[in-house]
Amino acid sequence: MKSVFALPYKRRLRLFHVAITASLDHEAILSAVARYKYLPEELEAIRQHIECVQELDRQQEQEHAEQLQASQVLEAARERAEETYHEHAEVARGVFHDNPAFQVELRIVGQQDKALADWLAHRRAFYKNLLENPEALAKMDRRGVTRAQLEDGLALVEAVDAADVRQEIEKAEAQDATEQKNKALAEVDAEMREYLHFARLALKDNPQLMEVLGEVVQTRTF
Repeated sequence: MKSVFALPYKRRLRLFHVAITASLDHEAILSAVARYKYLPEELEAIRQHIECVQELDRQQEQEHAEQLQASQVLEAARERAEETYHEHAEVARGVFHDNPAFQVELRIVGQQDKALADWLAHRRAFYKNLLENPEALAKMDRRGVTRAQLEDGLALVEAVDAADVRQEIEKAEAQDATEQKNKALAEVDAEMREYLHFARLALKDNPQLMEVLGEVVQTRTF
């Protein structure tokens, strides 16, 4: 039979909980495992550890859901900002077609970087260099792009930066939740591996009580 410790951890935790609860609920089992100094207080502590891992697992799933949501918000914000930037950059290319030096300042020539840090730097440079140049603003305005529209475009870029910060925070929290759960799960596995070993020894002559503990005692732990 497949070892319980090879099962998916959610099912493993459920079976552990069943076994410990059964041990606490049956006087005959408590009496048998007491031979190896397993008292109700220790078994209750193990049960609480199992429930703690289950709660940490729930928190981990929540953190991962929040990370996914933050990533989706970031992606949507970047798409909105890029669409607006593209429209403004095309106008700027036409307006400043005879001023290659200013095109370089606006970073609208050459290959556009996809890495977010570079993406942010390029688009900030575009908007800020326009907004700080009254003559350039006037030329853009004559082609239908106002100061207010450029300020809105810069605001969309800054919203991408804010969304990225939020996404990184959620990512770190999700990683921390995973580490906490994995650490606690390893501790519960160790506790249960030891307990099940001694439970089998204590109940080897009483197969009916072995069945009460469920399938966790049907396989070897060491």
